[in-house]
Amino acid sequence: MDARYTDISDDRDGQDLDGEAQVVAVGVDRWVSEQAVAGVSFSVDSSRSDNFGGAWDSDSDGFSISPYVAYRLSERWALDASLIWRWGDNDTELATLDGSFDTRSFGGALNAHGQYRWGEALLRPTVSLFYSRERSDDYDLDGKILGIPVEVEVPGDSYSTGVASVSGELSRIYHTDHAGLIMPYAELGVDWAFEQPNDGRYLNEDLEWEDPSDLTGTLRTGARWFVGEATLLEASAGYLSIGHDDLDIWEGRLYLSYRF
Repeated sequence: MDARYTDISDDRDGQDLDGEAQVVAVGVDRWVSEQAVAGVSFSVDSSRSDNFGGAWDSDSDGFSISPYVAYRLSERWALDASLIWRWGDNDTELATLDGSFDTRSFGGALNAHGQYRWGEALLRPTVSLFYSRERSDDYDLDGKILGIPVEVEVPGDSYSTGVASVSGELSRIYHTDHAGLIMPYAELGVDWAFEQPNDGRYLNEDLEWEDPSDLTGTLRTGARWFVGEATLLEASAGYLSIGHDDLDIWEGRLYLSYRF
């Protein structure tokens, strides 16, 4: 089980955007050889955001299915890959107008993980690549303006999202009194958003386009708790918007793995 919560506050160039998102994934996998694992996960998610002093509001609920594989390349490196299909139900409100539409997306992720000893510590480099293509349906914004019925047709759209990441984790294992192990860690990384809706641009308070940097720094810290030989529990917190003034993205994560 992998549960994440993300909080976003964006005040860049006069914006007033607040948002939050939650996702919970449950998966099952098994060894298919001495080096390979295959499995599938199912997740549900929800998000909401508002901007322009509450004049624009958006809510989304969805689910996704993701088959995945992992392969141990060597004693120090492993590779995993996944395909991700998602369906979402979206509601949007713009002043007195509102509408609903569906979205569908399909993408994939590829990650390479390493582990090296550094004295008493472990150094874990990770290189990741994510790409997704999303399509939204046509919909109507309906409502009244000054008592007059208004209907605005909004055409469907499609866009791509692509992120390449490099990170390094520093950790150390400690033995507990109950024959368990605990591993506190800190991770520093950089994300490169090479593909974004509107090329990553956003409108400022004067309704002019701003073009921010495609690079973002990330910092996560947490701990893993190994209970016996079957259970792993992990909790972490992260700040995911280093290098962008007036943009704050926070993440909390809880992960549980049980071998049976």
